[in-house]
Amino acid sequence: MGSTSAQAGTKNLDLRLLHQYVTICRQPTLAAAAAALGVSKPAVSQIVARLEGELGVALFERSRAGMRLLPAGRRLLDLAQTIIEDERDALAEMRGFREHAIPRLRVYVMESLSPLIITALYAALADAVGALSVESGRGETCVPEFLRGEIDLIVSTELFEDMADTVDVHLLCRQDLCLVAPPAASAASLAELAATLPLVRAPDNTRMHGSIARYLAGQGVRPTRELSCRSLSATLEIVCAGRGWALLPPLGAASLRDRLDLVAISPLPDRPPVQKVALAVDRDRFLEMPSTVAVACREALREHTSRLRAGRTASALASVQVY
Repeated sequence: MGSTSAQAGTKNLDLRLLHQYVTICRQPTLAAAAAALGVSKPAVSQIVARLEGELGVALFERSRAGMRLLPAGRRLLDLAQTIIEDERDALAEMRGFREHAIPRLRVYVMESLSPLIITALYAALADAVGALSVESGRGETCVPEFLRGEIDLIVSTELFEDMADTVDVHLLCRQDLCLVAPPAASAASLAELAATLPLVRAPDNTRMHGSIARYLAGQGVRPTRELSCRSLSATLEIVCAGRGWALLPPLGAASLRDRLDLVAISPLPDRPPVQKVALAVDRDRFLEMPSTVAVACREALREHTSRLRAGRTASALASVQVY
């Protein structure tokens, strides 16, 4: 018996047997199972006996009333249903690869760069990707989803420096944060702004907030009021309305485009916080695709930066470096 059990434990399960087993378990009687499988009742018994022999355990309790699942049989039914579902998912995914190099890609782009690179990113992926899903928001908020495998490609300020063995990182740009304030307050110092208007800033648990807090402390500036805002567009709306001021990446502030006359954008003194942005994917998962996309994003950033430097944001954009 011990030898039989040991041999049974080394065998691979027959997927066809598992499919038949699930069908048998779902039927109320042996006759119904035979009809569902298109075989005779003795053939159903043979299928069960073969599976029990391969596994080395009894799956059913047999009596004159019929067969009843034993605990091992119930557990195998749960496992078999999961295996069959996984098999179907695998086949469906492989069918997708017949038409596209990447059947599905989930992308997250930080809000401040999205208007500048999203078109270039899409163009670089269009031919290779079947179903492309693109979302935008605060870059740092989606990092946990990326680490859980729910996002495939991420453009954010997270550089994954402690995950170099598992994550490929392609630097896109760096930029010093700049001051964005209502035009009427453009001549005010940071201390004067902090005393008269609320600082509109990123939420407490973000890298951006920590950098800004340390910078202002180093400047001896303590805002009398602060407004936590997760959205860049909402932050800019508040500043445009003359209701606050903010320290933002210049490329994000420049996204106002034809409304730039509603704000004053200027460089910050004394080594302001630096924001680095990168494209990241799981290492070696998509071969050369991430490099191709990164090149396209950098080209788009160079084009936009060159155009924006010809306008009112030139001084703030001087710090922007595209890699």
